[in-house]
Amino acid sequence: RTIGDSFHKIVHSVRATPSYFRVGFYGRDFLPSLKNKLFIYRGGEYENIGDFNARLMTEFPNAQMLKKSTPPDNDILESAGQFIQSCTVEPLPEDPDKFQGQNVAETIRGFHTHNDVRQFRVDRPFHRGVKDKENEFATLWIERTTYQTVESLPSILRWSEVQFRPQFV
Repeated sequence: RTIGDSFHKIVHSVRATPSYFRVGFYGRDFLPSLKNKLFIYRGGEYENIGDFNARLMTEFPNAQMLKKSTPPDNDILESAGQFIQSCTVEPLPEDPDKFQGQNVAETIRGFHTHNDVRQFRVDRPFHRGVKDKENEFATLWIERTTYQTVESLPSILRWSEVQFRPQFV
């Protein structure tokens, strides 16, 4: 009976899905373990990018938040100071077809989508060529970047360093 009750709670209780954020630490004033490196952080339940950035800024009060999502140029990378760039990323499950054709509750699928993950994706819109004023969507493209972390998240730490990032346009 106890095991059945546990399974019932797992299947029928509402679980909050965590957010994941890509964070880049740029500038010469960061410690060598952070300087010019990218990390994926696991945010709290229902944490949005604004709350996460506020938390980052309390942890690094001397840092400036970069507003653009484009990779920073060498002026930023080699400058004195601390610069942080963050954005929301989407977790990619290791085996997206794990439950293909099986009758598995959506809560179980959701758990496996947001836990034990090492790959994350972000899409960034940009204009290729000259922006068409009549139809701005004519030149709009999406740059899709996939990041792979050293460790699966969640782990003991709430972050993992990015080890690999192929880019697709």
